[in-house]
Amino acid sequence: MSATCKVTIDGHTIEVPAGTLLTDAARAADVHVPIFCSHQKLPPLGACRICVVEVGLPRRGPDGKPALDSAGTPVVTWMPKPQTACTTYVADGMQVRTTSPEAVTARKGVMEFLLVNHPLDCPVCDEGGECQLQDLAFAFGADFSRMDEAKRTFVSEDLGPVVKKEANRCIVCMRCVRYCDEIMGDDALTAHQRGVRTEISSFDRQPLDCEQCGNCIEVCPVGALTALPYRFKARPWDLRQHITVCPYCANGCSVRLGVRGMEILRARGTEHRGVNQEYLCVRGRFGYEFVNDAERLSSPLVRSGGSLTPTGFDAAVDFAAARLREVAAAHGPGAVAFLGGEKLNLEEAYLYQKLARAVLGTNHVDARTRFTARLPGEAVLRATGGGRPLLSLEDLGHAEEVLVLGDDLQGESPFAQAVLVRGQHQAGLHLTIAHPRRVKLARPKFRGEWLAYRPGSEAALLNGLVRAALERGTPDGLPSDVAAGLPALRQAVAEWTPARTEQATGVPARAIEAAAARLAQARRRAILFGRAFTEHPAAADLLRGIESLGWASGALSAARSEVMYIGPQHDSQGALDMGLVPDLLPGYVPVGDAAGRKPFEQQWAATLPAEPGLSAPEILRAAAEGRIRALWIVGDEWLRSAPDRALAEQALAACDLVVVSELFLTETARRAHVVFPVCSFAEKEGVVVNCERRLQRAARAIAPKRGTRPDWEVFQAVARALGVRWSFRTAEDVFREIARLVPGYRGRSWATLVPLGPQWALEAPAAATLGAAREGAPPAGEGLWLLSGGTLFLQGSLSHRGRLLPKLAKAARARLHPAEARRLGVAEGDAVELAGPAGTLRLPAALDVEVPEGSVFVPYAHAEVELNRLGAPAGAGLKVVVRPARVAERVGA
Repeated sequence: MSATCKVTIDGHTIEVPAGTLLTDAARAADVHVPIFCSHQKLPPLGACRICVVEVGLPRRGPDGKPALDSAGTPVVTWMPKPQTACTTYVADGMQVRTTSPEAVTARKGVMEFLLVNHPLDCPVCDEGGECQLQDLAFAFGADFSRMDEAKRTFVSEDLGPVVKKEANRCIVCMRCVRYCDEIMGDDALTAHQRGVRTEISSFDRQPLDCEQCGNCIEVCPVGALTALPYRFKARPWDLRQHITVCPYCANGCSVRLGVRGMEILRARGTEHRGVNQEYLCVRGRFGYEFVNDAERLSSPLVRSGGSLTPTGFDAAVDFAAARLREVAAAHGPGAVAFLGGEKLNLEEAYLYQKLARAVLGTNHVDARTRFTARLPGEAVLRATGGGRPLLSLEDLGHAEEVLVLGDDLQGESPFAQAVLVRGQHQAGLHLTIAHPRRVKLARPKFRGEWLAYRPGSEAALLNGLVRAALERGTPDGLPSDVAAGLPALRQAVAEWTPARTEQATGVPARAIEAAAARLAQARRRAILFGRAFTEHPAAADLLRGIESLGWASGALSAARSEVMYIGPQHDSQGALDMGLVPDLLPGYVPVGDAAGRKPFEQQWAATLPAEPGLSAPEILRAAAEGRIRALWIVGDEWLRSAPDRALAEQALAACDLVVVSELFLTETARRAHVVFPVCSFAEKEGVVVNCERRLQRAARAIAPKRGTRPDWEVFQAVARALGVRWSFRTAEDVFREIARLVPGYRGRSWATLVPLGPQWALEAPAAATLGAAREGAPPAGEGLWLLSGGTLFLQGSLSHRGRLLPKLAKAARARLHPAEARRLGVAEGDAVELAGPAGTLRLPAALDVEVPEGSVFVPYAHAEVELNRLGAPAGAGLKVVVRPARVAERVGA
């Protein structure tokens, strides 16, 4: 079969790859073929038949060549009946008629049958005005019905707090059922009954037990499934549509905001656009409520007489600048530190560190406030190939083998999980999940391998995988320095025999060897890691182990990287790129590199400090001890994100100046001396960089709330008050400076970042650092290993600022294996107390077989959960004593 086929559709001849469906070929030829059941992410089905077209193929002679008529034109043999375009693949020389009388007549017949039982309730249907059935009824429907029998009817029902089902409108296209199964991996919907009585609902006709993502609503072509939070709020023509980037996880999904006046009324996916297209998780689709929250700050606050009082913007700027100048003059620039910034846009992150380094002269800058130990700024870069071209999320779905290290993607990276689920269902992708708990992707449904390592044995697992991969030989395509370093790496991991690795991790030796073999043998592979390893006390060693595994398995090569870092926030990658770390300038230039520093000094007209600054955990301790006297915290609820709550409280109390940039008066903001109210993601424009290192431009959907400003304007105003002449008028102006100066970003154009920007790569990748991962010391004391992680419905403090997401998340619980609960004398719902080295926490217990014995799992994202009150993890992790609460009580669901 040839690689491409020429097909003629309504007189338009185009060349498309072999195996292309007619619907896709028609789209490429700008010919409209109506569809209902067809979807670009789902296999062909042919359920609705609305896409019928006439298809003809060239007649072949005995020699197999096309037969020609007297004029030398190929003779076409037309099929006797119209064919469904969504299930028909192109063939070379194929002729297609989409508007012939036969095709149109057949389509009108299909439409008549679809409308037989459909109610005439368009004026009260939330889908009205953007309904595919409504559009096609105008095109192919009649203005009367030949049916005078009573219509078949169903009872309307709510499938939980998100989905409203009106089965009378359903055309049984099966999109929702298949999407839920093949993309989400939930199987929450099914078809009941048969024939004309077919009804889509949950399996047990109870509220949906699923991710509540609302994607079934998104893909429904009619008004059968609609969103309860948006019900009867507006008509489509009432809304302005603005496409921006979701503010939650690192996937960088595009989101289409529907705005009326100054209020966001809904969020939807962006079909045929963005990394996600129509997909959104529950946070992306329903997590915008905080933008309209009445408790948002609307005026700067300055501490006066022991309390925060509203003031003007200029007065707050002058106060902050004067106090920063005083602290720097009295104690030196090293007494000032800047924390946070992973939620900033790229331009804001750039100016934030520029303010610290070029204006105040300090390298004490770190966006990674949850980290428990110092981690070199280049650690993530090196672990992901040193800046080599990175695989995309689309490439991820076409991989043959994917290893997920330590993260529950359902809570941390929902779209990446959906990509993997689709790949597993449709492309034969095999999953290996290394996680102490049986997370969603480790369930038998996905036919992968679960490496259930013991908590604290992450280094042993990596070393065992590296050794097993190296035993399969040297991968192809390694750079010379890596190839030269492999013998030393083999020696470093030689002691990690299969038997020792099994003893340390609890994972059978054959499972580790098989996982390494699959990874090394796959033609297309990927390794994913995230905060479970970067926020570990031994993060520096673990990331060196991930890098070594990448080189040993072939996931890293001289030309390409197939190791992806999934950060905790939507611009975690951008924060690293822009130098929000204490030892690197933007573009991963070491602060101690005089030659690399020179272009920045020339552009910024300043002499930059050459000594690396303190990392976030070091800043925490230094501030508590009085060595750091001024803190600027941006977009970070530091009292919750710092690894030690008691130490963070001491630090805030000891500082002479605390400046906070926030949307709300958080606990951290209440203890500040200056609070700047800033814009939300929907009120500003700028660039964000997702986990595939893709630059995307976020658009402003609504005007800033009165009294708020974008963060970059706040930084510029303070810099000007400190005597520096910055003259940026827009975020685009800042990006132009980035494009002139920053490695990896040089030559980038603001105009090319829509609708989908490029992935950056470094011209000179960082050198590799091979080595074995050292084991962390066992945590002090007895008790259970404390496991934590993300939860699907909540991420960060902003997700608490609404009603729907906290309602879906329900109350936080301490999850224990049933056997562990029996040993403790704890039943479902009993209150338990977790005691750590620094404090205690009380929560209701839940029994969960997916949590390993000897551990307790507590998700960190709930408002009532402040795990840092227990103390900071050290060595290999943190152990806590779990016991029944002193006062016997039971807590309901």
